Amino acid sequence: MFETARKIVESSLPPNMTRRERRLAFARRLYAGELPEAALQAFAEWTA
Repeated sequence: MFETARKIVESSLPPNMTRRERRLAFARRLYAGELPEAALQAFAEWTA
């Protein structure tokens, strides 16, 4: 179920976003209100 939600969110993001912008937008859509902004920013910056 999460994979389907991920695909839906990713497909709704503009294609010209950077990797960091995409990760931040994704995290905000799924976790806003659940995690602090600092955690969302850290997720966007994380490279693994």
